[in-house]
Amino acid sequence: MIPTRTTDQAFSALFSFSRPFSEHLTKREDDQLRDKYDHNSFFYEGQPSVEEVRQALAYQKARRDAFLKLEGYAPLERSFGLEGEETLTMVLPEQADPGAWKINPAVSIGAPDFEQLERNELRYYGPLYGEDFTLRNNRRLREKLTYHGAYLDGELAGSCYTWSAGGYTCLDSLLVDSAFRQVCGVDPAQGHGGTGKARGDGPVPPRRPGGHPQGYVRQDGVPGGGPGL
Repeated sequence: MIPTRTTDQAFSALFSFSRPFSEHLTKREDDQLRDKYDHNSFFYEGQPSVEEVRQALAYQKARRDAFLKLEGYAPLERSFGLEGEETLTMVLPEQADPGAWKINPAVSIGAPDFEQLERNELRYYGPLYGEDFTLRNNRRLREKLTYHGAYLDGELAGSCYTWSAGGYTCLDSLLVDSAFRQVCGVDPAQGHGGTGKARGDGPVPPRRPGGHPQGYVRQDGVPGGGPGL
């Protein structure tokens, strides 16, 4: 097994309960955040059949979940009418020191003020995903993850979260206020052995670390009439 896959799977278990669904599919569910694609996906091993995907689609409809996400570590031979996505997640050594990431000496790294953090997330993610989901998502993540804030002149200029397991640190949900992007100077990849790992994801952070998973998701609801369905 690719080492970062162990970290990836442990991350999934933080928020989602997994159970076998069919021969090639495992269902992940987060009862506290049911409308988040990442936490409520179907993980596939091997190549799922058309019938398995139909069963997954029926299950989602029965739950009144208007999405279907398939996620795995290899490309699907058939897309089933879904969109394929890959994203990059920063994976750092487990001993990575967030305080050493800053380049600008005027920047300080520390725990963010949660009211400021939520305001920043609402400013950027609220128009995309709605204010209610943005707040519920951030508060759910803060239950398990460590958030870091970059402060400049007393203002929260940026934030991200980290989580460590299996010898690796996952860094994700990096958000820098546009007003500070030219002066903040925070670079977690510089001098810390950071590597980008591809994975598939839904439209909302967080991302999970490496092993090159692939994700397939339909953002406007469940697929119907696509190739193979």
